[in-house]
Amino acid sequence: MMWKVVEKQIPYLTRSLRNLDRENKEETRAEFCLKTLQEKFSPNPIAVLRDRKYLSNKQRNYQRKLMGDMKIGFIKKLEKAHWMNEKEKDAVVKRAKEIKIRIGEHENYFDDTILNDLNVDMVKPRSESFLGLLAQATRNHQTSRFKLLEELTLEDPINDKAGIPYYHEKSNSIIVPTIAVDGFFWADDRIPNYLNYAKSAGFAFTEFLGSISKNGYAGENHNFSGFSNETTKIIMDTIACLLIQSKNDTLNDNQLQVQYMVLQMFGEQIAHAVYQNWEAHNKKEPRLIGLDYSPLQLFWIASTNCHIVKEGSSGVFEELQTPKYINQRSRMNNPDFAKDFNCALGTKMNPVHKCKFL
Repeated sequence: MMWKVVEKQIPYLTRSLRNLDRENKEETRAEFCLKTLQEKFSPNPIAVLRDRKYLSNKQRNYQRKLMGDMKIGFIKKLEKAHWMNEKEKDAVVKRAKEIKIRIGEHENYFDDTILNDLNVDMVKPRSESFLGLLAQATRNHQTSRFKLLEELTLEDPINDKAGIPYYHEKSNSIIVPTIAVDGFFWADDRIPNYLNYAKSAGFAFTEFLGSISKNGYAGENHNFSGFSNETTKIIMDTIACLLIQSKNDTLNDNQLQVQYMVLQMFGEQIAHAVYQNWEAHNKKEPRLIGLDYSPLQLFWIASTNCHIVKEGSSGVFEELQTPKYINQRSRMNNPDFAKDFNCALGTKMNPVHKCKFL
């Protein structure tokens, strides 16, 4: 009876009423088919074909080199860390060295055999109706899942809808979806590298830092079960210092935004060091016409521009509505920023008393 009532009411609901929010909007046939393909096949054939079109070998190799440099910088930073004891540092460094980096879909996405491998138990249906094909895809998917009981791989199907790099805990991998490479990074000789390194500061290091704070990975050298009370206190002292600095800022959620500041400070410090090393071994990048900013100064300007954004209505960073404070606090506590811009000691952007970096 209830379904009959609902059925009678649907014609009176306008399209706008049926799509009040992003999470519960009306699903189109195309969206349903794409979602079904992603659920029934691994790797997703649509994602494989998309990568062939939008992710060239040049882009992929450039991004792999960039993320590889960032990983090396991350490990060097951990090896010099003062906020961990030697036992924790040894375990965390070993774990960081095992991190794998995946750019786009699986490595052989240019090879047609990757599509052939999707056929595990497909039987041609008597009639190629939608329901018949869906039933066969479901059968094929279930057979694939049972095969994993005997042939477990780390290349699990991964949802890249977020469009930004993220850490996959089970395989200890940093995943960089195609949309992130195509939309946020440029493998173009005409584009200065400080733009890409600056962008990596925000995207990559949130995931690199997250990789050492999660306990789901069980690799060969994994014996890290979390930070000690002493290490946790040092981290909390940094957060407390930033909270004191931010007491006059109009932040919606001080604790959340200060934690984001810590990640931003950590990432920018490493990305800056990696870019500085790149600049020392390559030709000087051209300055912007009409401006006298150095490449290192442009790195800071670019990284500031990168995260002056407001996430979607259901995004985890929805409350970060005052990014200018995050930018300001992360830079005024960074001695590299003061050095690059020649800020005098005791000025607003180079205070005498700074919050200690991790």
